[in-house]
Amino acid sequence: MSYFGRKLRLSRLLYPEQSAGLIVPIDHGLTVGPIKGIESTQAIQSWVSNANISAIIAHKGMIEKLILADAIPSSTGVMVHLNGMNSLFEDADTKQLVTDLAYAVQLGADAVSIQVNFTESNAAHNTRLLGAVADKAHALGIPLLSMVYDKANAQGIEAVDRMRSFIRMGVELGSDALKIGFPEKDEYLPDLLSASDDGTPIFFAGGEKGDENILLHKAQSAMEYGAKGLCIGRGVFQSDNKDFLLSRLAKVLRNTPCASQPSMSVVDEQEPVSYAG
Repeated sequence: MSYFGRKLRLSRLLYPEQSAGLIVPIDHGLTVGPIKGIESTQAIQSWVSNANISAIIAHKGMIEKLILADAIPSSTGVMVHLNGMNSLFEDADTKQLVTDLAYAVQLGADAVSIQVNFTESNAAHNTRLLGAVADKAHALGIPLLSMVYDKANAQGIEAVDRMRSFIRMGVELGSDALKIGFPEKDEYLPDLLSASDDGTPIFFAGGEKGDENILLHKAQSAMEYGAKGLCIGRGVFQSDNKDFLLSRLAKVLRNTPCASQPSMSVVDEQEPVSYAG
């Protein structure tokens, strides 16, 4: 029976009219502190209700504050992030559980997420964590998004092969969806995405704040090759015009056809100009 609950809740993270979603994680505060865009609950309130955001990811404390402030629209999915570690510490990539599934359910979460950064020394920890959290999530009918990152210095095809293996680990251990970074080149996207399957959607991360047109090009390519959406934090909440960027990203997700057809670019759209007076 838990499968039906997971399927229903997973759909709440996506746009209601299609199987794609624009998820905005704001869990960075635990890792790196009050950075631009998420300096405070008030700063987050100023943009988090944008209708182009299909879901948000945050730690339990921030979810509580946003609920108390009535800042989360009913149409926005809520995902509680279960693990973390402050970047000031030497073992920052070996993230520890900071809450449990039961509390996420009490908060009204539609889903939960964990992040596993694979280094040379924490593979056993990450493997146990993925398997144990998936078991508990499935028992409660809660979908699990696994954020999977490779911290090795691999490049090119070697990096793709390593990430394909990590993606498959996530699938085998019960992840309902996966978040990964964009590959070095668009031509690697088909091999990367083929490591999953139709039943385990892949969302692409934005990484560090950078050129928004490049981000849009990457997003469009990923969607054309079969990604199910985007999971972009800093690229969104550190943008100087969040509403405009969110509308452009949403257009990519809603309008991109399959890979065999030409796509309509939204990269060349100009930012609206405001006039004083």
